[in-house]
Amino acid sequence: CISFSGLEETINAVLETVENLGLDSCIRVEAQPQSLWFDLKGAISPLEKELIESGEQDKRFLDFGCRTVVYFSSLRLLVRNMPIENMEHYGRIKDMLPVLLSAANTKVNTLRTHSALVEQSASLKQSFSSIRKNLFELASSIVEHRERSQNHMNVTIDNINLELMKMDLEAS
Repeated sequence: CISFSGLEETINAVLETVENLGLDSCIRVEAQPQSLWFDLKGAISPLEKELIESGEQDKRFLDFGCRTVVYFSSLRLLVRNMPIENMEHYGRIKDMLPVLLSAANTKVNTLRTHSALVEQSASLKQSFSSIRKNLFELASSIVEHRERSQNHMNVTIDNINLELMKMDLEAS
C-alpha cells in the first residue's frame, strides 16, 4: 500500500502512472486563489490550458482529435496523445483514467480537508490561549479589586469606631 502525504506527490504519482501507460499528459488542480498546473515534462502551452479550461462540467470527457480531457471536481487531466489508431487500447484507457482520477480527486479533497482542519485547530488553539490570558487578567483584576475593597472597608470601620469613641456614647 502506497501513501502520498502531499498534493504535489499525489499529482506527480498520477502523471507517472499515466506516463507508464505511454501517454503524455498534464493536470490542473483547483486551488484557491488560483489553479495549480502540473506536467512532468515542463511547461504547458496557453492553448492546452485553454482547452482544459473550456470543458463542460457535466461531462466526464472532452475528446479533440488525439487529445482527451478528463474532468473531475478538483482535477482536470489532459492526455495529449490518446491512441486513436487502436480503439481497443483507447477504450481501456478511457475506462481506466476515471478510476485513477477518482482516487486522486478523493486524495486531493482529503488533503484539503486535512489542511482546513489543521488551520482550524491552530485557530482554536490561538483562541483558547487568548481566552486563557483574558480569564487570568480578569481573575487578577477581581483579586486586586477585592483587596482594595477590603482595605477601604477596614479603613471605613476604623473611622466609624474612632468617631464612635469620640462621641462618648454609653453602652446602654
